[in-house]
Amino acid sequence: MPVPETDPKLATKLHRRWRGLGAVIFMVFYSLHFAGQSELEKTTVYLKDGVALAAPTSSFYADMTGTAEDAGTRGTGAASAFLLIHRPALGVLEVMWMPLMDSTAEAKKRALASLQAIAGAVMVVFLYNLLLWSGLSTWNATLFAAVLGCSTTAMVFTTLPQPQIFSMLGLTAMLAAMARGKRARWWEFSLAALYSVLCSHWNAVPVLILALVRGVRQWRQTPGYRLVPAVLGSICLLLVLAFGGMRLQGWIYPKSSQQTATAVMEASWEKIQQARARAADTPWLMRVQDVFFTSIVAPDAAMLDEKTAQERQTRRVVALADADWFALDFRHVIWAAWLLLLVIGLAGLPAAAEHAGVATGALLVLGWQGLFFGALEMPGARLLQADAWAPAVVAIVGIGCGRALERFKTLQVPVAVLLLAFAIIQGTRGFQFVQQIAEQLKLAAAK
Repeated sequence: MPVPETDPKLATKLHRRWRGLGAVIFMVFYSLHFAGQSELEKTTVYLKDGVALAAPTSSFYADMTGTAEDAGTRGTGAASAFLLIHRPALGVLEVMWMPLMDSTAEAKKRALASLQAIAGAVMVVFLYNLLLWSGLSTWNATLFAAVLGCSTTAMVFTTLPQPQIFSMLGLTAMLAAMARGKRARWWEFSLAALYSVLCSHWNAVPVLILALVRGVRQWRQTPGYRLVPAVLGSICLLLVLAFGGMRLQGWIYPKSSQQTATAVMEASWEKIQQARARAADTPWLMRVQDVFFTSIVAPDAAMLDEKTAQERQTRRVVALADADWFALDFRHVIWAAWLLLLVIGLAGLPAAAEHAGVATGALLVLGWQGLFFGALEMPGARLLQADAWAPAVVAIVGIGCGRALERFKTLQVPVAVLLLAFAIIQGTRGFQFVQQIAEQLKLAAAK
């Protein structure tokens, strides 16, 4: 069950676990994600867009590592302040890598790899913290955090030059602040929310959902608390700061996209209408598979889009086949392991949602992200939107499992063993998936 906010001894114990094991978790996943990035270092992802999962990898790399005068020319940071908060950090890392590399280009690649690996590792640590404060044991919290760190989504977005891992970090940080409740410092949720919105203006919707859940919980606990004015005031202030960040980014990086607040809202409304129009024709069974399974467990292989390769005649393109990957047999035991964990987690979720606001918030965020971004997902770009829902999926499964294991104590040891085996197999499979992508792109580069 969630940690009693009035138990200072238990809170102190959790702080020790967070500060001790949290550093070890960070180092392990920083190394894993950086190693995955290194696999793609000599491929075409830094040279051309769309060669891996239809992602604009080259544009992102150019905007992040190019000169300040050209930053944002390729579209990175449009309707956000992404460049404003990440390019300075990247510059520091470039200075650190420069003496160790033979060329400036190599130093830039390593600096970007470090920045993304740091974001991925910190995200895993935040999930570990979230699960500890949701009542899980240290062992289960560590292993569920490993599930997110080794997931298809985390492995892909810490290796491909893309901004999605930073949005995942912001969402997980907000959920972690919610899990701590009154033990969290007053600025933790606000800072995480601001960071999320600065990364992408679409993160304003999850921020609003989580702010409402927090507000309702405080309204129930605090007589006289005015829910609507407090939430609306906070959201309005957040949006003002976000648009201010966009304007500041435009002054520092003149060629970055400088959209007015009205233009951003109009474009967002058109996107919502587009998602609404596509919803009727969206293969939702496949999207459910993407949300709950393939965003966590990597498919067997990276599928080569031969048709696109023949049309362009200059390179091969790694895409994911629009087919069912989920299979339950002895050759795909990893799917069965995750399905069992998912069932246990969903079985314990009602009780967890009743007593913990973070479970309710994660579930509502998952619903919105899955419906909206699932409708927008295009053929050939499968799982390119998975960052929107992967942290929420692992959070609700972890919290639900913790609640279920409190009731069925005889399952604690078997589930712990299952989690360990699953995390090890999943990590190996996820890294091999990145290697398969790299191998295809190296073959393309050789030709």
